[in-house]
Amino acid sequence: MTNRNTSDRTTYERDRYAQELQRQNQAIRENDSAASGLLIGVLLTGLAALAIGGYFLSQRPTPSPSRTIIERNTTREVPVPQQQAPDVNVTVPNPEPPRVNITVPSPAPAPAQPSTTQPPTDSSTDQSTSDTAPTTTNP
Repeated sequence: MTNRNTSDRTTYERDRYAQELQRQNQAIRENDSAASGLLIGVLLTGLAALAIGGYFLSQRPTPSPSRTIIERNTTREVPVPQQQAPDVNVTVPNPEPPRVNITVPSPAPAPAQPSTTQPPTDSSTDQSTSDTAPTTTNP
């Protein structure tokens, strides 16, 4: 029975190894197909964007060269009657200047005070009390 156990065991290991290889190959195929699908989707989206952009750029309206714009001036000048300024005559009377009488009282003589500290002065040398006012001549 040992021979049979050994052959079952090797068969089991071989089957297990084959299943593992198959699982790894399937994972690689799935990853490759996902990457390929993503790449194809990006390329198709880019082509669609280029096609739509080209369509819109080619549909721009072209200006017509024979278009002439004529502008008409429909405003008219209407004369507005001017009102005459009213004739106003204002006479201002020339009043007489007021009569103002100003009287300046003459200064009263100062009362004489007895001086006890001043020495008597000689009237011949004192010119400040002269009765005549100094005279000036204009050139």
